Parts: sequence; C-alpha cells; structure tokens
Amino acid sequence: MNKNISTYFQNIKYITLIIYISFILLPIGILLFNAFSNNNLINALNNPIVTSALFLSLITSLIAITIVIVIGIPVAHIITKSNSRFIKYVDYTIELPIILPPVVVGFAMLMTFGRNGPVGKYLMDFGVSIPFTTIAVILAQIFVAFPFFLRSVRLGLSNINTDFEDIGSSLGLNPLKRFFYINLPLAWKSIINGAALGWARAISEFGATLVFAGNLTGETQTMPLAIISTMESDFELGITLSAILILISTLVLILLARLRHYT
Repeated sequence: MNKNISTYFQNIKYITLIIYISFILLPIGILLFNAFSNNNLINALNNPIVTSALFLSLITSLIAITIVIVIGIPVAHIITKSNSRFIKYVDYTIELPIILPPVVVGFAMLMTFGRNGPVGKYLMDFGVSIPFTTIAVILAQIFVAFPFFLRSVRLGLSNINTDFEDIGSSLGLNPLKRFFYINLPLAWKSIINGAALGWARAISEFGATLVFAGNLTGETQTMPLAIISTMESDFELGITLSAILILISTLVLILLARLRHYT
C-alpha cells in the first residue's frame, strides 16, 4: 500500500514537471516555428527598422549592465558586510524596482528628470535634456536591472567563508586588497549570473522605456518597442522580432552555462 502511494506521488511529480516544461517551451516553440517557416528572419534582418532597434538594444543594454556592474559590486559588498540598520533599510529600497510596475518606474523617472523635475530643471540650465533620448533608455534599463544583479552578487558574497578574510587579514591584507584578492574571485560566478540576469532584464525592458524615453525610431526604439510597433502594421515582422530576442536570450544562457562550467 505504502509502495503504491509512493509510486503515485512520484508519477504526479513528473506530471507537474511535464506541465511546467510544456507551458514554458510550447509557446516559444510555436513562435520560433512561425518565424522560421517562411524565411521571415532573413527578410527581417534586412529591414532598417529591425537592425536599428536591434543595434540600439544591444548597445544600450551593454552600457547599462556595465554601469550596473561597476556600481553594483561595491554596493553589494557594503550591504553584505555592514550591520548598520540604515544599510538594511537601503537594501529593502534597492529591490523596489522588482515589484514596481515598469510604467510607474517610467513616470517616476520622467517626473525626476523632466524639465520641471528636481533634477531635470537643473540639467536644463546646462542645456541637457534627458527624457526621450537614448540616455533615458539607458537610465531606465539601469533602474530595472540593478536589483537583479545586486541580489545575485550579494548572495555570492554572503556565502563566502569568513575564515578566508581572517586569513587574509592575518597576512597583512588591508580591506581593499581582501576585496580584490579574496571576495571578487570567490564571488565570480555570482557576478556572472547577476550580469546575465541584469542584462536580460535590461534588453527586455518595455514599460519604463516607453514612458520615459518614448518610441522614436533610431533613437529610443528598442526591440520590445519595435515589436509592439510592427505588430500593428506587420504581424509577421513582430513575430520575427520576438524570435530574434528569444535567440539572443538563448545564446546568453548557453554562454552563461559554459562560463559556469569553466569557472
């Protein structure tokens, strides 16, 4: 009796796994099949709107994730090593972009950096206007990508055995050298994971970009915005654009898996 119950639950477990895999892969597979069935991918790559949106998405997301990495690693280290209550509250606020609707993020950034915003009005004195520019795209991507990177790096740093730092301190390494020679090498996998997650979130950003940067072809129209725009006039092209993003994301996952294997 007990053996039959155990077998039953074992089968139920595999059924749920099949349902989950099907739910994720079936829509993606159908989309890819439709994109490749009529040689739409080759035609799309010759479309100037597609190439412009793809180039803009890749450039802005790479710039955004580079800035996130440079700022995020020290911030993650401070949060992980500090026992300050203030720092813990800061930690909570950093994760706000994860739960905030992207449209709300866009409005908040527009009110901050707009002409009448507390930051934007001072930038206007120097002739600098951020909304509806490529810079706005990058800022929106940084805003939404930062917590994903920070979470991963913070987890990696918190899992480092403190004995390593104690040994480094006993050998005369100051905090800066311990950070570069001990913490960074041991948290390398977490940094790679966080960078991949943050980059994926940045390149897929839609709502905040639309509100804060607009949908200007060649200047602020990223791939997600181009998908929405093209689907209104050319549904097949929208499918192909979606397939391109899927292929890029899959390539990143493969590279990430290879880096995990060799590090």
